[in-house]
Amino acid sequence: MANTKANKKGVLGITLIELMIVLVIIGVLASLAIVRFNVATKKAKVKEAALMLAYLWDIQYEYYVANGQFICQEYYWPIIFEANLGFRWFDDQNEVMRKKLNYSPPSNKTRFWYISQYYGGSGGSGMITYAYPKVTGDFIRWKDSEVDNTLAGITLAVDNDRTIYVYGFGNRETL
Repeated sequence: MANTKANKKGVLGITLIELMIVLVIIGVLASLAIVRFNVATKKAKVKEAALMLAYLWDIQYEYYVANGQFICQEYYWPIIFEANLGFRWFDDQNEVMRKKLNYSPPSNKTRFWYISQYYGGSGGSGMITYAYPKVTGDFIRWKDSEVDNTLAGITLAVDNDRTIYVYGFGNRETL
């Protein structure tokens, strides 16, 4: 055993320096674990948003197959999920579009809001849906219980062929 010394009664003990070294090592390991936990938590939240994007793509594609056009083509403006802008007419129309899609909101608190829009042009046409985190400072004023600032800078998108892209981890990733 390292620097252990017997006291007057012959019992071995540890020095204060040895105890401090052990505490420093435990502190370093704990800080590394917290960083890894935060990264894993953020990635899990992003996967949750990706699942929601896949669901939104599915219900919009079903509408397209049944009606021959995307719902945004029918109404000529984007549809917003999990957010209200505070403009009664616009929010009411979004609610009508969500009902036409048979949209079923998640049962738990969502960390993202979603906007779908139709794009057309010479390069092709289709739907694209974005997921934006509910963070402090957005143009939409979220309730404190809805805000998750750990997701600031993360954006997801699902395109016409159901490919999901994640932006904000330093580059564009495909899920």
